[in-house]
This record gives sequence, C-alpha cells and structure tokens, in this order.
Amino acid sequence: MNGPTHQFAGAIAALAITQIDAEDKSTTLHHPAAAIPIGAFLGRLPDMIEPSQDNAEKLLQVLLLLCGAAYLSHLASDALTRKSLPLLGKL
Repeated sequence: MNGPTHQFAGAIAALAITQIDAEDKSTTLHHPAAAIPIGAFLGRLPDMIEPSQDNAEKLLQVLLLLCGAAYLSHLASDALTRKSLPLLGKL
C-alpha cells in the first residue's frame, strides 16, 4: 500500500468511528467534518515519520497509530464529562 491508500483508510476509519459513537458522543472531534481530516492525517503519519519497506509493517504502524489516537480522543472526551478522569479531576 502507498501513502494515499493509508490516507484513505485513515479517513474511512475515522468516519466509521464517528458513526458508531454518534449517539453516545457529541463533541466536535466526533463530527465527521473534523474526524475525517484528522483520520486522513493520522493514516499518512507513519509514512511521513519513517517510510517502511514491508507492507505488513506499514499496516501494523497504521493500526497502532489509529488505536492510540482513538484511545487519546476517548480520554479527551471523558475528561470533558461531568465525572471527568479519576486521576486528573475536573478540567
């Protein structure tokens, strides 16, 4: 796979996440207009950081990056809720 394919996969993954979480979350990061460009950028980011020779390695990098980004966006969303994050308290 090449850079544009990774970029497209990141955009589609972000769109899918916004549609799955659409009813539960209402933050601006969960809106498709914000999530698709972010997902496209994150899908292309591993190619920009360190171009790899192996397709399996590229796929693993993209998957790990998307999982990390999804986890961080989930933490950011939770930090803005009424209960917030237990370790940080209310922001």
